[in-house]
Amino acid sequence: MPPSIFRFLHQMLVGKLYIPAVWQAALRPTDEKYPVIVFSHGLSGWRTVYSSLCLELASYGFVVAAVEHRYSLL
Repeated sequence: MPPSIFRFLHQMLVGKLYIPAVWQAALRPTDEKYPVIVFSHGLSGWRTVYSSLCLELASYGFVVAAVEHRYSLL
């Protein structure tokens, strides 16, 4: 399916996707270390499918790095 058709269908069915996160945001000043989670997707998905889970973890103070695999395990 051409990407333009996929984008059109996605907007019609789901609407616009907004992720309330800031790329390279400044960290709040603290003497404590930040806990880090490296998230590796699975189930034949991709990192953006799990955006809500990663955002939830980040809302609890974790720094979340979602890895994108460039190969298929299928």
